[in-house]
Order: sequence, then C-alpha cells, then structure tokens
Amino acid sequence: MVGLYLLFVYCVGVTALGLIVLTCVPAFRLTLASLFLFVVGAFTGMFALVNFVFRIIFCLGVHMDHQNEGFIGYPLALVGATLGGAGLVWLKVCLVRKSGKAQR
Repeated sequence: MVGLYLLFVYCVGVTALGLIVLTCVPAFRLTLASLFLFVVGAFTGMFALVNFVFRIIFCLGVHMDHQNEGFIGYPLALVGATLGGAGLVWLKVCLVRKSGKAQR
C-alpha cells in the first residue's frame, strides 16, 4: 500500500516538474507525448542518478546513516528527474527533426 502511495506522489511530482520544464524551454513543445516521455525519462533518471552517486559514495568508503541520506538523495532525485526527463524529450525532438529533414 505504501508503494502505491509513493508511486502516486512521485508521479504527480514528476508530472508537475515536466509541465514546468516543458513550458519553460521553447524547443520542447507541451504535448501529451512529450509529457509522457518526460515522466518516463524522469523516473529512469531519478533512480539511476541516485543509485550511481550512492554507489560511488559507498565505494569511496563514506558511510552514511539513514537520517543523512535524505539530504543527498532528494536533491539528487530532483536533478536526476530533470536531466532524465529533459534528455528523453530532447532526444525525441532531435529524432523528429532528423526524420522531417530526411523526408524533404
């Protein structure tokens, strides 16, 4: 039950972040497909960046307790979500532009 609650909270938060990023960047048009791709990329980027940085921290021998993980984990999740979502939408925009030029 807690997993479904967290999935709902993360999905709403990532969707709101996607709306903000897609409206602020002029090259990314706000469409349903772009928003869906942003959410998929944001989930991937969020978990990938946090796991990557935590693995590096643990390999370097820095030990953290559960109380201090949030201070590093939540900002990393926000940065990872932004990078992952924007990266996937940027990739879509580049591929659509390339296919449009190839058809002309």
